[in-house]
Amino acid sequence: MTPKEREHWIEETFIAGMRDADRKVKFIHRAVLAGNPMEMRGVIDRAGLPEKTVVEIKFNWSHGHSTPHLALTHSDDDGRIMNGYWHPPPENYFIAWMVRNEDFFVLRWGDPYFIKEHIQTNNHPYVDGYFVGSEGYIPATDYSHTSGHHHRTWEYAFQKQWMFYHLWGRIMYEPDITNERLALALSYRYPETNSGKLLEAYALASRVPLALASFYRSTWDFTLYSEGFLAPWTTGYDDGESPFISLEELIRHETLDPQLLSIEAYFDSLQSGIPIEEGLITPQELAIQVEQQCTRALTLLNQLRGSETESPLESELDDLETWCHLGFYFAEKIRAGVSLQMYRHFSEDKERLQAIRHLQECIFHWKEVIRLTEFRYSPMPYVSMGHHDQKWPGFRSFHWMDFLDDVEEDLAYVKEMANPS
Repeated sequence: MTPKEREHWIEETFIAGMRDADRKVKFIHRAVLAGNPMEMRGVIDRAGLPEKTVVEIKFNWSHGHSTPHLALTHSDDDGRIMNGYWHPPPENYFIAWMVRNEDFFVLRWGDPYFIKEHIQTNNHPYVDGYFVGSEGYIPATDYSHTSGHHHRTWEYAFQKQWMFYHLWGRIMYEPDITNERLALALSYRYPETNSGKLLEAYALASRVPLALASFYRSTWDFTLYSEGFLAPWTTGYDDGESPFISLEELIRHETLDPQLLSIEAYFDSLQSGIPIEEGLITPQELAIQVEQQCTRALTLLNQLRGSETESPLESELDDLETWCHLGFYFAEKIRAGVSLQMYRHFSEDKERLQAIRHLQECIFHWKEVIRLTEFRYSPMPYVSMGHHDQKWPGFRSFHWMDFLDDVEEDLAYVKEMANPS
């Protein structure tokens, strides 16, 4: 039996088994690595199942928490959008988007605006819903948060990360739900706080990982971990020094969202003399946007902090403040990258000095991240140790304090440019 004949035999045996079942069967087909969409359509056509099949397609591969605009699917390994699954529109199956989360496992997250925009942008007649979640991370016993910390009142990670599930679940059920109604869940938990302000702070701070994942193009799970500013297996330039995203890697990496200009592409445009297309967002504009959002969020968090420091609310606020400093870090690092490229192209030392100042700010904000997490979170296993150990044998656990040396190395790298000897 040839491989092709064996494939058809398995297909027919499987289909016959479903047909012979004495109950209704809902068949879910994963499009991941399924190959040509026409082949998949043929399989479903030949099955003749009475119920419409659901075809699951990974939205922006393993990093659906990025841009709400479809930039690539995981249907094969070359990163294209395999639109043959819905062009022409299917008649015997629906598409269900898989919004994977491989970007934040520790810090709490919740942006209702992103979820609403995602559903509104991608709700087509052939779409019938969503799958949401991670592959390697299981939100069972919370192993990241220190057990003896006075904030901790939960046992399981899904209890700590309740806002993530609350927002995705409620908004998928009722996409037009108002933020006022969404905030009621915060009022029930923390009746003494301003739930509207807290929801706004959540939304603003939660845009930090979305911005990084939109700016730093990634594909499968370990090509990006936004929460840690890590790319253990990079899909672009790799300095070979650490899983941490270095300044040079940030400069040279392409973006996921086509509306965002990478630092390198931005300078290619400047050198060519071709005006930047209307609607494109430059690296500086992205840095301003992230900084403004985090500044507003931090203002709200300071207003929300009260005298009850034992409350689990303080833990949620600490997570959101951590996101803010990661956002400030990201914005300053983008600016440092732009200044460094200016220095390289125009040899003006003021630009190198400006890059140094931005990187000094980066160190400050990374130390703030450590301050906010050092005593609340223990070093924890990074998801699925088997893959990244092949490349970074020493990278067996994660905590932000483990990467301060990498943050400081960016500064040393730029300073050494003044002393080429």
